[in-house]
Amino acid sequence: MLATCYLRIFTFLVGVIVPIVGVCLPSDNEKPMQIAADSAEMNRETGAAAYQNNVEIDQGTTHIRGDKLTTHNNSHNKLEKAVVEGSAKELAHYRTLTELNKPELKADAMKITFYTIKRYVILEGQAQITQGKDLIQGERLEYDLTKRQLKAPEQPKSHGRTTIIIEPDSIADSRASSASK
Repeated sequence: MLATCYLRIFTFLVGVIVPIVGVCLPSDNEKPMQIAADSAEMNRETGAAAYQNNVEIDQGTTHIRGDKLTTHNNSHNKLEKAVVEGSAKELAHYRTLTELNKPELKADAMKITFYTIKRYVILEGQAQITQGKDLIQGERLEYDLTKRQLKAPEQPKSHGRTTIIIEPDSIADSRASSASK
C-alpha cells in the first residue's frame, strides 16, 4: 500500500516537473529527478501542487532553485503552468546546459513562470539571462521555446531599460551557425 502511494506521488511529480525543463540537454529528460523542499502539498483532484521553502529541483544538468514552486495541471492531468518564486533575500534560479559545447545557461528572476503546453517562459522582477559573457536583463523577459524568440517588453520608467550584451565571439558563432543552415 505504501509502495503504491509512493509510486503515485512519483508518477505525479514526473508528470509535473519533467515538462518544465524545456531548454536543456535532451539527455536530461532521461535522468532521474530529485525534488526537495521543506514542505509539499499536492491535490490530485484540483491538479494543484505547492512546494514551500528551499525548493530544489535537479535533473541531469538542469537545476532550479526557489523559495516556492506551484504547479497547475489541466483536466487531462497535463502540466499547464509551473511558477518558481524567489524570496525577499534571493531570486529564483534556473541553470542548465543547452548544448555540451556551450556555457551554462543561467536565468534569474523574482518569478519564473513556465507555460509547458504553450512552451513559453516569463521571467519577472530583476530578470536576467546569461550564457557565457552574453547577457540580457530587464524587469520582464519572455521566451517562446517553439519559435526560439526572446521578447523584452517596454519597461516602466521606474524599472529602467532592458540591457543586452553580446560578446563578439558569440556574434561570430551565431553568424557561422546561420550560414551553415
